[in-house]
Amino acid sequence: MTFVPGSDWGKVSLCWDFAGVEVCVTLNFKAASAPSEADFLALGGAIDFWVTDSYMPLVSSDLSYEKVIVYDMSAEDAPVYEITTSAPDAGGIAIDCVGRAMAAIGSLRTGGRGRSARGRNYWPGFSESDLTDADWTVGQAAALNAALLEIGTVIDTVDWEWCVASTILNGQPRASVLLQPVTTVITYTTPGTQRRRVRAD
Repeated sequence: MTFVPGSDWGKVSLCWDFAGVEVCVTLNFKAASAPSEADFLALGGAIDFWVTDSYMPLVSSDLSYEKVIVYDMSAEDAPVYEITTSAPDAGGIAIDCVGRAMAAIGSLRTGGRGRSARGRNYWPGFSESDLTDADWTVGQAAALNAALLEIGTVIDTVDWEWCVASTILNGQPRASVLLQPVTTVITYTTPGTQRRRVRAD
């Protein structure tokens, strides 16, 4: 796969352990100016705080938060920074987790139109108590939506902006990434499954 660079692009992977299997969610961010090592570390620290403070209280204790990995996307051989929690941080709900194949969907919207202006993440670790008749409860979807909206506030304090990253244009790799700021997050009561992930991507 062709590497597509971005001089102000930070890609962040949030990583958890679920029954011995690593599960990750990737988010994209744009720096207010050419980012330094300190900027990338500040971004990682802000996301680390968000995971611990806003996300982990929502999910099952079967899910353990491990680390945040921050990628400098300015070049293929640019630095990678890892922020590891001092101790695995288990989810705050002491109820069994649904299977790894099932996740909550967060749909990212920007001010643009078309596929390159939208994004989607599959959020793991929600408990069996969050399901009613095979759908997430309205309360669970609302709580996740509120938590996701906090990401923009948290990273704004360190001069980054949450974005949707597009690396393909008309079927071909772009010369550089197109980063469009996230303006709205929509969560659904319909769960995402592994099969749906394959079809959607």
